[in-house]
Amino acid sequence: KIDGRPIWRSEVEEQIQQLPPAIQKQLLSREARLGYLRNYVGVELLFEAAKREKIDTDPVIQRQRDALFKKLLVQRYVEQRVMPSVSIDTVDVRNFYLANKDSRYKGMPFDSARAQAFMDYENQKTESAYAQYLTQLAASSKVEFLEQNVK
Repeated sequence: KIDGRPIWRSEVEEQIQQLPPAIQKQLLSREARLGYLRNYVGVELLFEAAKREKIDTDPVIQRQRDALFKKLLVQRYVEQRVMPSVSIDTVDVRNFYLANKDSRYKGMPFDSARAQAFMDYENQKTESAYAQYLTQLAASSKVEFLEQNVK
């Protein structure tokens, strides 16, 4: 409890479920969970203390909160609207590797460079899909860049 407010097991479990799987595995023992709970309570105490001191009304904090919220919304939108159009085919990865064998992979055999080639190809496809989606959004929103106003 914190000032009479109970900290429910489900609240802590929900926070643990949001952690990466490798971290979750470290929290299987009772001792590790107790350590996590102590840390969680510590963060809650600091959060409540900051709110009591009205730090949440600081304009800098509010701008940072708004920027973070915007970033999260954009990330989710991209995941839902852009990423489904990105598909990776193993033949395409191999062709990408062959086209970049000397420049990116320094002649390394495909089996040694496969993981890196996959990530590089995925990044390239993602950037391309993102740019294409932005172009479509810009066209439908009648975006106009006034480059003469940029100093």
